[in-house]
Amino acid sequence: MDMANARARILSLVRRGAPVAWCPSWMRLGNLLYQGLWAEAHTGARLLLHPEHAEILQRVAPRMAAELCVPRSRVPFTARRVRPWESEERGGEWFEPSNLQDFIESYVLPGSEIARTPALRGAFVVNIRRGDYYSVPQYRAEFGMGQISYVSRAVEESIRRNGGPERFMVISDDQSWAREHIGPVLRRYASVEHPEGDAVRDLAVLAGAERLLLPNSTFSYWGGYIGDVLRPGREVIAPWFWARGSQDGRSHHLRRHWTIVGDSAPAEDEIDE
Repeated sequence: MDMANARARILSLVRRGAPVAWCPSWMRLGNLLYQGLWAEAHTGARLLLHPEHAEILQRVAPRMAAELCVPRSRVPFTARRVRPWESEERGGEWFEPSNLQDFIESYVLPGSEIARTPALRGAFVVNIRRGDYYSVPQYRAEFGMGQISYVSRAVEESIRRNGGPERFMVISDDQSWAREHIGPVLRRYASVEHPEGDAVRDLAVLAGAERLLLPNSTFSYWGGYIGDVLRPGREVIAPWFWARGSQDGRSHHLRRHWTIVGDSAPAEDEIDE
């Protein structure tokens, strides 16, 4: 047994205290909220708070930041360092954790900027995920989809069921691409706005939408979950597809009452550039 393995074995015997989700510094808001949901469900559990995460969590989920997060300097030596995201349950058809609504009402919304956002009446919000999903080849191969065709199909079906909106609002981490490729699809039905905002303001728009179309993004799913608590009964549309390496591509983040579009992973030639 080498020294590293011996040390790990000794630490495993000592570290038997409450678990701390050992979140990496690169983890983003959507995944941090999933770890907060995990911590709320496990007595005494916490998640590691990196300095670069503190500001956004204070704006989005201040009570979670205060009560469920712990900076590295305050992690007890005996705490178990765990990675809940590596063993999360993915076998269910729908995302139905029993504590989801309580977590949002008790740890996300109190004091949050999201809770102060008024309902976006008459607006159909379309969220487009670009960024590293399409700029990094390995992520594109795993998560890439045809968002142009998905938006076109989903919006057409929604309007057939529920009528046309007064306007569309496109929320994206790449508004230049969205203006060029998504704007023309939506202008067939109504005017289109492309507001610029940071991650917190974008999440607030998703949560405030009366009609919402999501991509396959953890950030976007949380816009769906939070908005469903704030505005129950609204329309939320999401793709069946999540990632090619998970459950034959099917997302394990979907809510039972959402409208799901598609039933298979997109082929390579269907992925947007």
